[in-house]
Amino acid sequence: MAGRWFHPEGEITIGALLEHFKVNPGSEVTVTYETGESYKCKFYSSYEADNEDELEESVAVVPVDYFAVALDSVEVIVPGGHYGGPGSLIELSYRDFPERIVAEDGTVVYQADE
Repeated sequence: MAGRWFHPEGEITIGALLEHFKVNPGSEVTVTYETGESYKCKFYSSYEADNEDELEESVAVVPVDYFAVALDSVEVIVPGGHYGGPGSLIELSYRDFPERIVAEDGTVVYQADE
């Protein structure tokens, strides 16, 4: 299935999150990063992305396509570098994925390997 996701990590991360929102439309999740920053979020959009901006900065960068999910942060629990302020979105991709995502009912949507 890596062909559909471009990378096996995409299915494990983005795939799990998209499946949750498909089954639970309009729900909120709590996203927590390894640094401790944490946000309560709702689904905003998903899309194909690439690292074209990095390619312009360095010839050593290999082109990469991947899927991303944009989340609307409805509550800042512990602020950090992923939050751009009111009205901004948090982009998740396999390249920068939180350590843990938990649904409103306590179900773990994603947990990084320990």
